[in-house]
Order: sequence, then C-alpha cells, then structure tokens
Amino acid sequence: MNVWVLAARPKTLIAAISPVMIGTVIARTEKFSVWVFLFTLLTVIGVQIATNFANDYFDFLKGSDTKKRLGPQRVTAAGLVKPSQMKKAVIVSLITTFCLGLYLIYVGGMEIALLLILSLILAVMYTKGKYAIAYLGLGEIFVFFFFGPVATTATYYLQTKEVISYAVLAGISPGALSTCILLINNIRDFEEDKVAHKNTLVVRFGRNFGKMLYAALLMIGTLFPLVFFKDHPYVAITACTIFPALFPLRALFRTTHFNLETAVGARKEMQYFESEALPKGVDHSQMVKATPFGRAYGSKNRVYLPHPTAVSRLNPLLAKTAQILLLFTLIFCATWNM
Repeated sequence: MNVWVLAARPKTLIAAISPVMIGTVIARTEKFSVWVFLFTLLTVIGVQIATNFANDYFDFLKGSDTKKRLGPQRVTAAGLVKPSQMKKAVIVSLITTFCLGLYLIYVGGMEIALLLILSLILAVMYTKGKYAIAYLGLGEIFVFFFFGPVATTATYYLQTKEVISYAVLAGISPGALSTCILLINNIRDFEEDKVAHKNTLVVRFGRNFGKMLYAALLMIGTLFPLVFFKDHPYVAITACTIFPALFPLRALFRTTHFNLETAVGARKEMQYFESEALPKGVDHSQMVKATPFGRAYGSKNRVYLPHPTAVSRLNPLLAKTAQILLLFTLIFCATWNM
C-alpha cells in the first residue's frame, strides 16, 4: 500500500463520507446540487485526512506512537516517511482542503467560512500543543459532533440554505458510530497513551468504561433512526444494523488485556516473571520497565504481562465498526425517501 494512502487511514474515511451522504439525502427532497455535494464530500474528507496526517506527525513527536505500537502502522513512527515530510503533508492537506472549501464558502457564505476555518484549526489542535483535544480526553466529543450533527447540518444547509431539526438529529447516528471507531483505537492504545500522557476518556476512566461507552454509542447509533418512524417509516430498517453490530461488540467484550491463566485459557499465552529470579539490586519497578512486552501487571512476586496478540485482536474490530457505519449509511440513504 502506498505510504500516503496508509497515512490517510482509508478504512476510517467513512466517518467523513457518512454524514455528507445522510445530509444530502435529507436535503434532496427540497433541493440538490451535484457540485455542492461533490465539493462538500471532498472538503470533509480533506478535513479528516488533514487530521490524520497531523495526528501521525504530532503523536510521533510526543512519543504516543512508536515502532512498538500494536495498532495499524503509523508512517512517521515506523520510519516510512521523515517527520519533515509529514509536516509538509499536513500543510499541503490543510491548504488543499481550504481551497476545496472556497466553493462552499461561495455557496454558503460567512457561516460556512467560519465553520471551515474552525474545522481546519481543530484538525491540527486535535493532537498539537499542550492542550491538544485528544490529550485532554475531548477527542470523542470532537468526533461525535463534527462527524455527526455539525456535518449533516452543514451539508443540508449548503444544499437548501436552511437548517431543520431532522438534519441535526440525523447526525447523531453517524456521530455515535464514528466515535465507536475512535473508541476501539483508544481501547487498544490504552497502555501507550497512558505512558505518553495522552489522557483519552479510556485512559481517564479505564478500558471497561471505554467498552461500555462503545456499547452505548453502538446502540444509539443503530437504533436512533426509529425517532423518524412517523414521517419516514422505512428508515426504521436501519435499526437492523444492530444485529451485525453485535458481532464486534461481543468480540470487544471477549478480548482480554491481561493474560491471566484463567482469562486466556492457555498457559502458553501467559508471560510472567518471578521476582525471586531477578538479579540482586533489581527492584520490581525496574523489572517492569525492563520487560520486552511493555508494562507489566500483577503482584510483587508474580508479574503478568499483556500478550501482544491479545491487544492486536482489536485491530479488525476497527474495520468492522467502520463497515457497520457504511452499512448503516447505505440503508439510511436508500430508505429515507421511500
């Protein structure tokens, strides 16, 4: 795969595509411009790619992403591109996205100009600086609103020059499901983020909280269109996406992060050290830092280490969650005007 395609994280771009498609379908009963749709789609995708590039670059500088990460490869941390190259890519992506948005500013006026500028600023601030959004635990909130109600409402406004409650409410589902994609990423990266002081909601409140939040948002995202049943009864079919969504949900709750013998059911997947076997002068804390598997857990005498494959099993769940969002979007768009 081309290194820049890898850096753009194509499996997650449905988070940008979904709210634009949903907002456009809702507006289509009033007015539809194919050019507005195309430029809106490209601009929103551009914002997400710029965010991903900035995230790749600044997380590398802060030490959140390293060569030892268990998640999908980050090109700067992996040494596939130089930091200077990624910095240039961030700048180019921001400028390109702004240029694409100029047409939308022409169509939508000052409100769209302010929204575009704010989106590009937040794309960088997501991981840049002392008060980076992701490092304060605000990443989930940012994704929910900007890839949810904000995107669907702005899309509808660009087509019709109006704002209606349906356009806002319709953004709750893609916002919730997009946040689920981020949560999988944060649950998997819990240990790396904690060491790097990247205080995501999962780091602040724990993996179990992250799993419960994932479950709640998955339910909200798939079932929320039922509120449109009175005026758009067929859109309730989107609620059927709850059934395929149960598979990644089940897999998430079955994933163990601490390979205790009772959890993995197989001693061969358990790694531990006996502190008595340590050389004299090496204390427990030093032993933890010295292990090749990362941070360790357990009692003073026996320390269990997280097995790399246990955490990396979360990687397919990210793509599966994105597929649920894609399926939801297609069904929503196909049934809204039936």
